[in-house]
Amino acid sequence: MGLHCVSQACKTALVAALEEVNPQRKTLILWYADAGVFSLLHYPKPFSRIFPGPHHWSNAQGNVHSNMGKEIKALATAENNPFGTTDWVKLSHLATEKNCTVIPVVHSGMASGFFNFFAILAELTGGVVFANEGRSSEHISRLTLDILLHWMGEPLSDGQGTVIQVVEFFKPCKNADPPLVDEEQGARGYLPMRGKQTPELQRTKMTRISSVSEVQAIANGPRLPNLAKAFSALDGPAYRDVVYGSLRDLISSNVLALTYNAVFGTVRSPYLS
Repeated sequence: MGLHCVSQACKTALVAALEEVNPQRKTLILWYADAGVFSLLHYPKPFSRIFPGPHHWSNAQGNVHSNMGKEIKALATAENNPFGTTDWVKLSHLATEKNCTVIPVVHSGMASGFFNFFAILAELTGGVVFANEGRSSEHISRLTLDILLHWMGEPLSDGQGTVIQVVEFFKPCKNADPPLVDEEQGARGYLPMRGKQTPELQRTKMTRISSVSEVQAIANGPRLPNLAKAFSALDGPAYRDVVYGSLRDLISSNVLALTYNAVFGTVRSPYLS
């Protein structure tokens, strides 16, 4: 999600996701927040207005951020928000309680301070933030497959991993003492705070890696057999039938149009014709 130079309805999306998950099962949430490239191209100044993250008091000035009030009002009802909060830190803790791991994928062109919101959500839920340059749909597709396979314990082929950057705090927020409790004074400097005497904003760092498999922290999903081997095995037609049947069901019920993608488009079969 994410578009244009203004902050986004991220809290609405997070609330909606948390309503759907089953806390008795582990849930992986891939969060695409790549609005930075559009913002940088169209609104180079003032840089403080380029904020493809959640609504927050620090980016609420000016008419371009008028949607913040609309979101808060919409989430004020129990019907739209059964959790009773629009606080980013509290929602992040709630995601942890609901057994979610969140992996945001952001644009590497964002200002470093804007990464903090996604870094908090990722670190508190045991995930990680990946930053990419948004070069093509193929790059995003390969990264998505790499994340899913690595999370499930599937080995990635040598030299086939997606080159990416990892974003994390110099001082992990999960180990903050006292712990983070809300998105304002209780953010302990990990988010912008009001007032003159406030701690310096905690900084994030970006580390370039050659493959998602280098991030062992997220390899905690359900263990599965080698799916690629099972798919290609000569004696495994039953498994291939399940794969193609699932794809056929998904396409017939959820897909209105198809465009060729170099990664997903390589999965072909006469069963889908």
